[in-house]
Amino acid sequence: MFSIQATRLNLQRCRSTQFGLVRHCTGLQLIAFATYGSQKRDFTKPGYQSISDTTLETIQYSAKREANVRIITTFDPKKLQPPDFFDISEERYPSFYTREYGNHQPALPITYHSEKGKYQEFPRDAGGFFYYHRPPGLPEIAGEIRFRTTGGRDMFSFEKGKDLLRPPGIPWRIPLLLMAGADAYTPFRTRLLEDGLVSEKTMEICKQIYLGGKFSRGSTFVFDLSQPFVVDFSKQSSTFWVIGHEKSGLCKLNHIFGDSRSARKVFPYNGAGMVRLERSTLPEHAGTHTLVMRVLQIVQPVQCTVKDYDEKVQRPTEGELVTRTYKNVVRPWSVRLDGKEYSSFKALLLLLPEKSSKSPQHK
Repeated sequence: MFSIQATRLNLQRCRSTQFGLVRHCTGLQLIAFATYGSQKRDFTKPGYQSISDTTLETIQYSAKREANVRIITTFDPKKLQPPDFFDISEERYPSFYTREYGNHQPALPITYHSEKGKYQEFPRDAGGFFYYHRPPGLPEIAGEIRFRTTGGRDMFSFEKGKDLLRPPGIPWRIPLLLMAGADAYTPFRTRLLEDGLVSEKTMEICKQIYLGGKFSRGSTFVFDLSQPFVVDFSKQSSTFWVIGHEKSGLCKLNHIFGDSRSARKVFPYNGAGMVRLERSTLPEHAGTHTLVMRVLQIVQPVQCTVKDYDEKVQRPTEGELVTRTYKNVVRPWSVRLDGKEYSSFKALLLLLPEKSSKSPQHK
């Protein structure tokens, strides 16, 4: 097998590439070699001066790329070391390899947040560690990679650090469901398996769920009724994927915070909140599969955008159920899964225990 290798003077360290070995240092003379089987031929010797400009440029490009290479060695918080610290402050597309980089896996670019179709730069002071996180109380398939910002490279700073947040105030993450199925995440998937953080069985379940949906990096996943998720009070709808019983379904909750009295629906509040769906215990919902929504935390301040608004749509309040005004009576917003709205919210049945997910019988 024929391959090209490059070496430099005053060697510092070595990395494998598709071209053989490229020494990691800068500003030094490049000497090219050809390798055929076990024989190494120095192109700089007489008779071997015919190396093409294209090949030389390719080697030089590879060497330049190596100077900025970032290699993730582990996602296990217990194994992190100072070299696993990365500063991605104000970068738009930082790229990473994993320890399996020598197998010629491509670098994986990551992104922070998209606004109006344009990716935004990571914020200032975004220095820290990538690590695998499994949210407590949720199934294994709910795992995700997060980025812990710290004040230093040691593990003491990791313990005192904070997870990087993205708008509107939720942790930046790469969901396991996405990594299990998308080819681009093969390096991360391999590293999670090698670290023993995810089992082959769990990875396969996630892959099958991924193949049954159309997930993206910005998708919101809800695995359990107890799991909070963020809603934007100014948006027409809240869309998220419901995952349960090894299945997935897309749920779209429309006009929860919209006022429809005028010809054009008005959304009178800006802001965002962490909410949770709950089984209703209200007397009028007895014997039915009815869900209500509770605001757990305001993550972006609520501001009314309509002058002299009469609050027909009630202002979202921490700790309270989301309410609406029906015929001048304030009532909790609710969705009945076994009623006429059943087809629109069918995916929410995946959050109910399997035995009780069937519609109750009424006499």
